[in-house]
Amino acid sequence: MERGKKRMQEIVQGKRHYNVTFDFDEKLINDISNDSGSQAVLNSGTNLRFFHYWNKQSFFVITVDNCAFAGGVFGKKHFRLAEFAVRQDKQGKGYGKFIMEYIKALCMKKGKIKITLRTSKNEKAYKFYEKKRWSNSWRKRK
Repeated sequence: MERGKKRMQEIVQGKRHYNVTFDFDEKLINDISNDSGSQAVLNSGTNLRFFHYWNKQSFFVITVDNCAFAGGVFGKKHFRLAEFAVRQDKQGKGYGKFIMEYIKALCMKKGKIKITLRTSKNEKAYKFYEKKRWSNSWRKRK
């Protein structure tokens, strides 16, 4: 693949058409995260750069219509969702649901049995995950 060329794909889901890329674009991800209205994901592109650097083979990022993204790392039996955001003016329009369904289908295809992430109960995202029936699990630390 030529340097600078994005791997773009159009995915149709129902009546919606999504333009999806799978390239790590730190500037675009920072723009989306900074426009999301959440303090928790400010400058997510910078955070994802470290995941990308340390986990090049297992790193995954998806960007949809330049207004939503998710990024993380595949482990042996799970996917660790590190960062996820939707521009504030696009929230509630199905972008987050599309991304999570895409990741879920990809994990099933790759044989991953779990998707993990961290969020605060104070964050808007917590209600999103709860609405999608994602479980709230934790482990006691010694």
